[in-house]
Amino acid sequence: MKRCAWIFTGILCAGLLFGGCAPVSVPRPLPDKARLAVAGFSVPDSSHELFVESRIPELHTIETNVLNALDKILIDELETRGREPYQGMAFVRQCREIVLQEQARERLQARKYWNLVGRCIPAEFLLIPQLLDWRERQGDQWAVQQPAKVAFNLYLLDVQTGEVSRRFYYEKEQESLSENLLTLSLFFKRAGKWVTARALAAEGIAQGLEELGL
Repeated sequence: MKRCAWIFTGILCAGLLFGGCAPVSVPRPLPDKARLAVAGFSVPDSSHELFVESRIPELHTIETNVLNALDKILIDELETRGREPYQGMAFVRQCREIVLQEQARERLQARKYWNLVGRCIPAEFLLIPQLLDWRERQGDQWAVQQPAKVAFNLYLLDVQTGEVSRRFYYEKEQESLSENLLTLSLFFKRAGKWVTARALAAEGIAQGLEELGL
């Protein structure tokens, strides 16, 4: 019996070791004086919004309050990290409308479209968040029929070159500890609870900004 306990303890320790100590390559932070514009979260539904490696998500019922909540999480996290946007989301939204009025939508490619948006602001870098998947938790914090799931892209566009200089992809569906021992550190961080889709998104946004050097 004791031997089994020691084996289980060893497995848990290994899960904590390999789940929490894997090296992460973090790019050099952007210069403090670099002007960063931030687009609001959107569900890309047109080819001019999508980058080549993306897919059009099948999200037809995302409520505005979900996107607004994600926008707030993103802005709050940027401000916490000391990176306030040069121009806010409302200004970027206006620039998006201007570009679409001046250009033929069906002829626009994503990089050209977003580069024109960036030049309209103007800014050196444009952060573009795009929601690809969203599933609310079915159940409560202690028992679920279906866990939350979130997927999104964060693109950092270098407006001067017109290229995506950095990209972060996040896809997460919460798993139970019995399904994956490598989630041990997250299990303790979440106090053993099943979290909401917004909580998953907040974890991903914080991780994404870190890996993008923001």
